[in-house]
Amino acid sequence: MKKTLCFLLCFLLVASLFPGCGKSDQPPQEDAVESTAAPVYTAPDGNSSDATCKGSYLGTPDANQVVASCSSRKLTQGVLQVLYDLEVQKYQASDSDGEPDFSMPLAQQQCSIDSSVNTWQQYFLREVLNAWHTAQALVLVSQERGIPAEEAFKPDPKKYEDCLVDIPATKYLYRYQQSYTPNSMHQAFLGNLENTLSDLASEYGYPSIDALAVDGLRTTKAALLDAASLYNTGYMYLTTMEDSLVPTEEEYQAFYEENKASYSGQTGTYADIHQILLTPVPGASEASWGKCMETAEKMLSQWAGKYRAGEGSFSQLAYETSADKASSPLGGLYWHVAQGTLLPELDQWVFSPERAAGDTGIVRTSLGIHILYYAGGNTEGYQQSRDDMTRKRLEGFMESCRKKHPMTVSYPDIVLAEAPTGKNTLSYNDILYPDIAHERFPEVPLYLQQDYGEYRYGNYPLRTYGCGITSLAMLSSYMTDTELTPPIMCDRYGSYCSNWGTDYMIFRYEPPTMGYFLRDQVFDPDVAYQALEDGYIVVSCQQKGYWTKTGHYIVIEKMDEDGVQVRDSNIYNYKRIPAHKTDRHSWNSITSASVSYWIFEKKQVRSPMCSRCGNPEDYSNSILQSDYQCKRCAAALLRRNCYLDL
Repeated sequence: MKKTLCFLLCFLLVASLFPGCGKSDQPPQEDAVESTAAPVYTAPDGNSSDATCKGSYLGTPDANQVVASCSSRKLTQGVLQVLYDLEVQKYQASDSDGEPDFSMPLAQQQCSIDSSVNTWQQYFLREVLNAWHTAQALVLVSQERGIPAEEAFKPDPKKYEDCLVDIPATKYLYRYQQSYTPNSMHQAFLGNLENTLSDLASEYGYPSIDALAVDGLRTTKAALLDAASLYNTGYMYLTTMEDSLVPTEEEYQAFYEENKASYSGQTGTYADIHQILLTPVPGASEASWGKCMETAEKMLSQWAGKYRAGEGSFSQLAYETSADKASSPLGGLYWHVAQGTLLPELDQWVFSPERAAGDTGIVRTSLGIHILYYAGGNTEGYQQSRDDMTRKRLEGFMESCRKKHPMTVSYPDIVLAEAPTGKNTLSYNDILYPDIAHERFPEVPLYLQQDYGEYRYGNYPLRTYGCGITSLAMLSSYMTDTELTPPIMCDRYGSYCSNWGTDYMIFRYEPPTMGYFLRDQVFDPDVAYQALEDGYIVVSCQQKGYWTKTGHYIVIEKMDEDGVQVRDSNIYNYKRIPAHKTDRHSWNSITSASVSYWIFEKKQVRSPMCSRCGNPEDYSNSILQSDYQCKRCAAALLRRNCYLDL
């Protein structure tokens, strides 16, 4: 009897937990209290190949359990949990209309932004798997394909075997590696990830990286490091591929013309300008201002009368003479300034309706006398169309990587700890390479003339007459962080080639057209030696002797206690000259037959006035009246956001 009563009581208790079980069909009394029970989990749909497989994935995950694969790579629960929490945090930070309610289980809330899933937990899971798939596919493609080479690149395997065995410089040789390798800055970041995460743990109030992983992310330290390393390596490959993905100017223009109507509402105007600032002494009389104006007029007149007067020579003059210390290291450049953001007098001149590329002028403001060069301009709509097309190319490349390496997921095996409820947690932005002052070439790359043997430099093949233009290509790629290979430079500057080789004036006239500057040309080896000790790059012209039987240009990148490091464009020298085995040469081997040295200003990777990479607060007397973003940072933010928005 007792057993029967016990059974009935248990049955009634259990039945009361389910809607419709054990309930009266009579309507409730007027004073009845409405039920506040939490909603039940969404029922699974039985689709084992989609995120809707389970109504709830909530549980205690096993960090080592494999739940997905991409080719030979495996996704574990531990890494999945890290990325899941990061994905939820990203959405929390976006403040999207208060949905979902992060104080409640995500598996109990219907997703309002994606009808292909039922719950917010399923939505975030799908986003996480896509992010992991993209990063993993990028890494796989980087190892298989590396960085594509131009059609003109035709290296001779036999020459490589004869001349480049055990040569340290091959670490920097164009396309020598069959698969992608992160550059030295990327490697340094990856190697320091544990320290970075340890600092972040402290910032977020955790005593250690282990505590951040276990208590903050419900995973393991190893899984956190694996997730951060993978996510960064995929991004680093994308940044390196950008040169080969970004459209040409012709493609940008065609895309804009085809879609012009879509951008008609964006009417803002932008301009690229260079300026030279001349300043009278503080408190100067009007007569002193007049003399300053006369000096400006004389400078502009002399520049205009020079051979090769243009944007490059104007930027060189700005680098040499401008009192605007924020822009003079960049040749006086202010890129993509918006109408209304300059001092009023400058704004009126720059954005005059009749302004055309190549125009110059002199304007007086409270800061001084400004000599201006108008490099060009565009509309807000045109710039947006460029950004849209660039983003489309980047997204298309990532999609092609995913198609090449499909992902398989075992949804029934997935278990997730509930997402964090607060916003003070680790984010994608925290762990992703900052990509400030994007340096694609932290060191001078090595190009070889013989890899483009028959390509024409002027009227001659690169293999015989190409040391000068190849040296300029190496220097320019480093200085601009743009892949400027010997064929690209030959097409631009073939007129500098004569029957005795490269005209040395190329090293004076052309660097400013690319945004970097000659510091000095000297003939004294002691001056060149001191410049190398001070960290400047030097190009040397060699006569018959140690380096060559006729004449040869070499790039000297650095100096240390073991000697000088040289980028030598002649493949045969790597077999003939023993010091190439250590990548360090004696100073005497440089000076013994050198006839001239070109010393170049140090590489500029930051814009002082940029709100992202510079220190605009250090320049109170600025021509800008609002925040400014430099060209490098604009490009970096575009690709970074494209990757973060996977």
